[in-house]
Amino acid sequence: QPDWHKGLLGIGAARLVEHLHRPVILLAQKDDGLLAGSGRSAAGVNLYEALKECAPLLDKFGGHAHAAGLVLPEAHLERFRAAFAEAVRRQLDGKEAVPVRRIEAELPLSAITPKFWRILQQFAPFGPGNPNPLFAARQVRQTGMARRLRGDHLRLHLAQDDMAPVPAIAFNQGHHFEAVTAGQPFDICYKIEPDRFEKGKRWRIQVREFRF
Repeated sequence: QPDWHKGLLGIGAARLVEHLHRPVILLAQKDDGLLAGSGRSAAGVNLYEALKECAPLLDKFGGHAHAAGLVLPEAHLERFRAAFAEAVRRQLDGKEAVPVRRIEAELPLSAITPKFWRILQQFAPFGPGNPNPLFAARQVRQTGMARRLRGDHLRLHLAQDDMAPVPAIAFNQGHHFEAVTAGQPFDICYKIEPDRFEKGKRWRIQVREFRF
């Protein structure tokens, strides 16, 4: 799109990969008839190798297996789209590109203390080159109020054992509402982020995946 800011393309591509589980390249128009873009890959696809197969259509490109940047003439866009899709299909060889999450550690919710939060913030700001670490917790229960929000999101209060519940959000996972509120324990993959909505709490957890 002509009005997309080049500096946001990588962030946007990474977000789309999370939802689509497919390699994503976003392109923005430059003033000289060229398109500049940024791409992020999904599991099972080497993005750099896929772009390498499309090199005759590109002005320049660079990166690695998981992320890359590229510039191409706007006139080559449709041919590049087809060539890139074919390169990805060859790599997958009939297999599905499945999401793979790198979990840094199993961290019980009771370990998220003010001290831990202060230490975690020393590694910020988080972004594509410095992702917010993912943690896992087992035998978690929904305790207290749970709401399904507009946009298919969940606002929850999660706890383990007899600890006080921790506020949580789960984006695009409203379809899990019945399972989460059924009263049975489940496992989660989550990250910790600032909570700007609940007074008295400086953090919340964002659930990236449930396992029932």
